[in-house]
Amino acid sequence: MTKFEFVNHSSFIITKNNVSLATDPWIEGSVFNKSWDLLAATPESSKKNLINSNFIWFSHEHPDHFNPKNLGIFSDKNTFIFQKTKDRRVVNYLSKISKHVLEPSVNDTINLSEDFSFRVIPFQYLDSFSIIKVDNKTILNLNDCDIKKDSQLQYIKKICGDVDIMLVQFSYAIGNSNIEDTAIRKKLAHSILDKLSYNISYINPKIVIPFASYCYFSNYNNFYLNDSINKIGTCIK
Repeated sequence: MTKFEFVNHSSFIITKNNVSLATDPWIEGSVFNKSWDLLAATPESSKKNLINSNFIWFSHEHPDHFNPKNLGIFSDKNTFIFQKTKDRRVVNYLSKISKHVLEPSVNDTINLSEDFSFRVIPFQYLDSFSIIKVDNKTILNLNDCDIKKDSQLQYIKKICGDVDIMLVQFSYAIGNSNIEDTAIRKKLAHSILDKLSYNISYINPKIVIPFASYCYFSNYNNFYLNDSINKIGTCIK
């Protein structure tokens, strides 16, 4: 039996036959110089399931995905996965926690168990997306990948094939406006949903899970940006 557990923000755990893969565990605390916070506390049961996950993947180095302050829950019992990079900065940090660290290249497939595999595909400068195949289904985790042109969609579609489940960000991370510019923020929020709709139509997954946006601007200086963020109710209409 395969189990899917949403944890928080952009983290989830997939478990098949006692082998589990977790992604991007930001589970507590503020990030980006105390300017972002989670919308809800992470349940203790989910924290325990993260601790017991066999594999932990980090999509990129931003602290709402790779948060050093949250990594104290892990140990040598966990295997970390991070894309191959020239500086190996993240991998070197993870190696201090566990001797089990994998650095897959674009053509590498990690076989987690029977009928359960994982690929990491670098995207643009810092990011990456992942392709999970389990029970003959394909799960595409785009997290924060900012798709800017059709050629990128063509590449994703070619490398993934038919997609059963797609997970994708649905709101803005930077408001690009002053406090009085509500109209600019609303336009930005709508444009993100318009682009998301286009990308969904192109990739054509059977199921879409909006995620990686379950946080809020929590600093006195940026709190006003919350007035126009996309909320899950708006996203699924």
